[in-house]
Amino acid sequence: MSREILSEISSNMEVQLDSLSSAIGFNRWMFSQYEDYIQWGNIWEIGAGVGNMSEFLLPANFACLSEYDDGYRARLEKKMGHHSNVRVEPVDLNRLDIDHFRKYNFDTIISTNVLEHIENDHKAVRDITNTMKNSTTMITLVPAHPFLYGKLDEKIGHYRRYTKKSLRSLLEKNGQKVLRIKYFNRLSAIGWLLKFKILKKEDISEGDVAKVEKLLPLLKLEKFLPVPFGQSVIAISKKVK
Repeated sequence: MSREILSEISSNMEVQLDSLSSAIGFNRWMFSQYEDYIQWGNIWEIGAGVGNMSEFLLPANFACLSEYDDGYRARLEKKMGHHSNVRVEPVDLNRLDIDHFRKYNFDTIISTNVLEHIENDHKAVRDITNTMKNSTTMITLVPAHPFLYGKLDEKIGHYRRYTKKSLRSLLEKNGQKVLRIKYFNRLSAIGWLLKFKILKKEDISEGDVAKVEKLLPLLKLEKFLPVPFGQSVIAISKKVK
C-alpha cells in the first residue's frame, strides 16, 4: 500500500478506536473472555492501538505494549508509559524482529483485532510463534465471518474476517496447537450485519457505543446461546513442542 493509503487507514482507525475507548464495560467483558488464560508474568500486547485494552494488563510483572503506528504509539506512551512495569515499543508484523521480542521470554502474548490488518497473516503468525517459549500462551481475537465483511472493514484496512476453522488453520499451520476456540459477541454480530453490510455504513458512532454499553446485560446472555456465530472469534493456543 502507498504511504497515502496507509495514512488514510490510520486516520480512519483512530476515529474508531476513539469511539471504542468509551466502551469501558464492553472492553472489560471482552477481556473477561480470555482473562483466565493469561499467565501474569511477562506479557506482550501486539497492536495495542491507543491502549483501550492495555489497562487490564497492569497486574503483570512486565507488559510490553507494541504498536506499529507512530501516532497511536505516542498516545499509548502518554497514557501508559508512566507505569514502571510497562514498556511501549514499535512493532511491524510484516518484518518482525524475532530476536528482539524473543529475549523478553513472554509468558502470554495477546493479539486483539490485529491479524486481519496483515496481508500475509501466515508469515506474521509464524514469526510470532518463533518468539514463544513452549510454555507461552497466545491469545488471538479477530473479526469473525467473511460474509460480515463490509464498508467499515474496507475503510480501516481489514484484509479478511475469519471463521473458527480458518483461524484454527492459520495457527496450526504456523507452529501452534489450539487449546480452545470460540465465537464471541453473538448479538452484536446481528447489528453489525444490518449496519455495516446491509446499510453499508462506514463508522462506529458514539451512539453505537452507548447502545452497546446499555445493552451489555443482554449481550452477556450469549453464554446461554451456544450457536456457531459471533462478531469475533477467540483462540487460545500454545507453541507445538
